[in-house]
Amino acid sequence: MAYYLGDPTPKIAGRLTINPIKHIDLFGTIIFPVLLYFAGFIPLILFKPVPINPIHFKHPDKDSVKVALAGPGINLVYMLIMALFFRITGIAAKGINNLTMFELLITRFGIWFIFVNLIIASFNLIPIPPLDGSWVLNSILPLRIKFYFQQFRTYLMIIFIILVITGQLNFLFIRLRNFFLKITLWIMLG
Repeated sequence: MAYYLGDPTPKIAGRLTINPIKHIDLFGTIIFPVLLYFAGFIPLILFKPVPINPIHFKHPDKDSVKVALAGPGINLVYMLIMALFFRITGIAAKGINNLTMFELLITRFGIWFIFVNLIIASFNLIPIPPLDGSWVLNSILPLRIKFYFQQFRTYLMIIFIILVITGQLNFLFIRLRNFFLKITLWIMLG
């Protein structure tokens, strides 16, 4: 999205590729999922953020929001495509006892796929750096508050990580997991 909006930074950084090795981040891809797992939540994998430089955008604040929403947006598109597949084929509506082994495997994969994409999209919208929601929040803050928000981005991220590691967010994670599972089943079964 950033490249489409006129920022050459992702291309210069070699990040316009589907090669997964270029997107692996020690913390987000390895350490953070392990921390989430031990905190009792689904181990979400975060990849290295794609560098952007908003000075290349015609409308820096608006275009930064578009870039930030592109990631969660594509997760929602993936989720909807999978949901449409199950609605059109009617596999999930047959009931678990009426499925062949192959249909059961597809249904389990579909539930997992929709669930994970729904969580990733929602998680990325949290307005805490380095998540995409922090860019959305940054773009709507008044200039004076935006300056302080940018100054404290690193501290907010560290506080969030500490809360995850110490399990202080487990109550929230468990409720969110149950909520997203209900939404996933509703999306698949109607």
